[in-house]
Amino acid sequence: MIDKKILRWVPAILYAILIFYLSSLPQPIAPEKVIGLSFGTSIKHFIEYFIFGALLLFALWEHKKRVMWVVIIGVLYAISDEIHQNFTGRAMELKDVMVDTIGIFASLVIVKWKSNKKHKKSKKASKKR
Repeated sequence: MIDKKILRWVPAILYAILIFYLSSLPQPIAPEKVIGLSFGTSIKHFIEYFIFGALLLFALWEHKKRVMWVVIIGVLYAISDEIHQNFTGRAMELKDVMVDTIGIFASLVIVKWKSNKKHKKSKKASKKR
């Protein structure tokens, strides 16, 4: 049987492969062609790495220093993604890495907030008993 800790990495790894594939394209696929909504490049990067940050957090959930590792892995992947894009004829931009990093931090903040909110509800429920 496959270890639960290893299975937790599958979504993050598959998503990283998707990011790599999309970065390999000389012209990125426009989400507006897929879902009908128009987004600027920064918003695309933010959403892309918000999701990646959440998936990394899921993969590292049982690790004591999960937040630190999510940031390290996420930011290093964002940097490598921009370097990789440079080889496909697309521009390598520091702004994209910064927006990616903001997306990663935003996912951490939202998950922490939701986790605290859930924890407070369970405390209130246990006090009523």
